[in-house]
Amino acid sequence: TAPISQPRCPFLGLRADPSSMLMGPTVEHRCHVAQRAEKIELNHQATYCLTGGYAACARLARMNAEPVTLPANQPGQANAPGLDHS
Repeated sequence: TAPISQPRCPFLGLRADPSSMLMGPTVEHRCHVAQRAEKIELNHQATYCLTGGYAACARLARMNAEPVTLPANQPGQANAPGLDHS
C-alpha cells in the first residue's frame, strides 16, 4: 500500500480492518475515536476525515476532553495535531 500523502484522521478505518482506509468516502469507513466502530456520513468523511480538516471534527472535540489512545500510525501518516499523543 502506498503511503497516504494528504493528512487524514488517524481514527478513520474500515469496518472490518480499523488500521486500513480507502482514498475516498465509503460506507465501509468507520470512526474509531471512541474505540467502537461508528458509522460516518459520506459528506462528513469528505469534509473532515479524509482531509486536514479532521482536527475540527466534533467527534474528536468530544473525545479530546477525555484521554484517548491514538492508533499506531500508518506509513506516511502524521500524528493528529492538538491531540494527546501519550
